[in-house]
Amino acid sequence: MHSELYTFGAPDGPPLDLQEPGISAGNGEFFFVTNPPEARPGVVKVLARPHRKAAHFERIERLVSQLPWSTSQAWPLRLIYEDAQPAGYWTATVKGSRPLRQWLEENAGVVAFGQRLRVCQHLVKAVQVAHAPPYRCVLTNLTPDGILVQPNGNVQLLNLETAQVLGADGTVLFPAQLEFSPFTPPEATTGPNRPGLLSAEWDWYSLAAVFNELLTGPSVWPRLREDLALGLDKTPAYRLTATQWLKTLSAAPPPPQLLSFNVSPAEIPPGESITVQWRTKDAAPVRLYGPDAPTDDLDPEGELQLFPKKSGTYTLNAQGLEARQAVVIKRPLPPPPPPPLPPLPEVSLEITPPELRTGHSVTLRWKTAHAERLTLTGPDVPSGPVPSSGELTLKPRKAGTLAYVLQAANAAGSEDRRAEAVVRAPSRAWVGWLLATLVALSGFIWYLLASGGKTDPTPAKQTRSTQPKPPKVRPGKPRIVSFTVTPTRIREGETVTLAWRVDDAGQTPIRLSGPGVRPIDRAPVESTTGQPFAGVRTYELRVGDAFARVTVYVEKKETATPQIVRFDASPAAPEPGQPAVLHWRIENAASAELYGPTGLLDVVPPTGQRTVYPTQDALYRLQAGTATRRFLVRVAQPVAGKPLHPHYCDETGLWGYAQGNRVVIPCQFERVRPFNGDRANVRYQGQNVQINRKGEFVD
Repeated sequence: MHSELYTFGAPDGPPLDLQEPGISAGNGEFFFVTNPPEARPGVVKVLARPHRKAAHFERIERLVSQLPWSTSQAWPLRLIYEDAQPAGYWTATVKGSRPLRQWLEENAGVVAFGQRLRVCQHLVKAVQVAHAPPYRCVLTNLTPDGILVQPNGNVQLLNLETAQVLGADGTVLFPAQLEFSPFTPPEATTGPNRPGLLSAEWDWYSLAAVFNELLTGPSVWPRLREDLALGLDKTPAYRLTATQWLKTLSAAPPPPQLLSFNVSPAEIPPGESITVQWRTKDAAPVRLYGPDAPTDDLDPEGELQLFPKKSGTYTLNAQGLEARQAVVIKRPLPPPPPPPLPPLPEVSLEITPPELRTGHSVTLRWKTAHAERLTLTGPDVPSGPVPSSGELTLKPRKAGTLAYVLQAANAAGSEDRRAEAVVRAPSRAWVGWLLATLVALSGFIWYLLASGGKTDPTPAKQTRSTQPKPPKVRPGKPRIVSFTVTPTRIREGETVTLAWRVDDAGQTPIRLSGPGVRPIDRAPVESTTGQPFAGVRTYELRVGDAFARVTVYVEKKETATPQIVRFDASPAAPEPGQPAVLHWRIENAASAELYGPTGLLDVVPPTGQRTVYPTQDALYRLQAGTATRRFLVRVAQPVAGKPLHPHYCDETGLWGYAQGNRVVIPCQFERVRPFNGDRANVRYQGQNVQINRKGEFVD
């Protein structure tokens, strides 16, 4: 809006400086003026173009000339112009005044209830002034948009150019110009649109409707609620006059106050207690809702010790005022998994040569990995620490089987390797052959000496052969040449391969023992498979007195941990009793448990949704194994005391709020009286009947 288009008093008067934004007032808008005439604060009403008629402005000029200005009555004081044509009027007001609805936003809450009550009382007095001489008028357009609240709490009525004004003798000086709105009495829509003479009962309905907007909330006591319902009824006889309203408001009890509410601690282990403390004033009854809360009314101030068995939200209700605080029972966390074990030791041990005779040397060679402790045992092995790899040369002094064992160990387990060599004694067959040769040679020499060098024609007897027979070779003891397992580290459910080689087994049985292996035959070279379970597992091969061991580390198969990817609700803040759809998606779990304010609701699949109908803030929890996720559905706070009205009729019925509770009446009923307890008088098919809050007929 360009302020230079509007001028004061005359088409060529000084331009107006209007302050945005405007206040809607039915047939126009009000703007605060920053440069009023005579430096007097005021407001300007700019009429909508359809209402800028000559008769209308003639009426305003007569009001300016005939009626005095009052601090509670904003009568027109001067016309304003746009493009040299009348566009509205200016009236004075108190500096710092604010529109009623703006003032309500700044003074919301129970603490400001006393201030709102005083504004109602000032509003009653302003209506009484309008009804009394010299005005003797019916306002006809009393709405929150036409009320200003002054800094001291007084009110000022706007839109007075539409009022019906009577003279001292009761004649009509200015007939009413009706503006129909939710604050207009219902009988005006059923009777003629323009009655010849309006009674003060018209304003009593509008006054009750304004009070209903001013005094909504849990702090309205039942008596005033009933009077408001009667004041808004279609029957004028049940409405309170301005004087009766003033008496009712003056007798108002102090509003309830919820001063403090605390639940501590907010997290507890199972079986521990919590302390609930509260303090209220002028509130009754006081009740506590939540896990294991008492069902009886509480004192206005006190303290409780509770032992909740489950998590939940505690709500303190003090005559409609509520405070909430959640308590979570914290389950102990599972112990952390053990640290991973190091890899098993890797060992190799060789001996060369595998066979030798006494007096010769034998060499041991070995290599290890991941070993923390090494032990080498066997004949002629020197004491002392054993390096991770190396070789050792020994000279055995006795014949027999040399057995050497190298053991490597760490935190994961141990691994053994065995190596053997056969030491044989030197052969003595050459001694017998040498003795036989010497005997034969000495006999030949004796023969020569005895015969004197003559030759005997008689052939000599064939002598017995003195050649020694070859010695019998006894079979050697069985020897395990190699015994291996591959791989040495597996996961649970995998298979290992065992292989071995045995020399000089003969008829000696070969036995293999260990987890998950099958029986074996007597073949000296063989292999088999095994499937050990989790842990450090050892296999042993025995052939006679010879044996060897190998070790396998089997890791336990890990299972995937459940994860809750999504858990929310839409809408997240529904109206009380309206549906909200919970959505969830879980990974690595076949099912989950869904909990609500009353406990376990259902066992649900990993992906799905569920419709709930909360009437107050509700905490829902989804648990899959050790994974937990919570979502709080915050219910939109109802406007207590809001009347049931036809335009609230939807698929659920005719509904509204009474005493903070949602009330539903089927649409086929026409409400005649408000609820009194659990009953209400309604009209059904032209007859007066009573129904309960579920819409059922009662006797």
